[in-house]
Amino acid sequence: EITEKLEDVLFRLLGNEKLSAAFLNETGDLYLAIARKQKEEKHTQQSELLDKIKAVIDSHICDSMLSLECIAGYCGISASYLSRYFKQQMKCTPMSYVENMRMELVKHRLRESDLALKTIIEEVGYIDQSNFIRKFKRMEGMTPMAYRKQIREE
Repeated sequence: EITEKLEDVLFRLLGNEKLSAAFLNETGDLYLAIARKQKEEKHTQQSELLDKIKAVIDSHICDSMLSLECIAGYCGISASYLSRYFKQQMKCTPMSYVENMRMELVKHRLRESDLALKTIIEEVGYIDQSNFIRKFKRMEGMTPMAYRKQIREE
């Protein structure tokens, strides 16, 4: 119905049915091109935001004070938007992503160094050793030192 009204207006303005139809086709093509470009730009902006969030996390991963609010502040967005957006894009919360990255860092250092566990967890941003050991055991099914021993025996 809107298309018919537009055709009628164009016919009256341009006075030629073929010219009106051509103008309508061109206008529709232009609209589709603009819509595609806006969608691409939005996707690019979202990718850039996700890249920025990950970069902030990467550069502050060992900071024991890293929080949702800190990440949001560095990115110039609200904590609630960060949480929703990140979960939509990554299928996990920002802080569980941080937790997983820290755990991978600890596992890497357990494999590759002889540093004491207390030193490793402090370097990676954990504060409480006993809490960390519980988390590690829950995630890996064994204590950090049992993990180190098992990896080195393989």
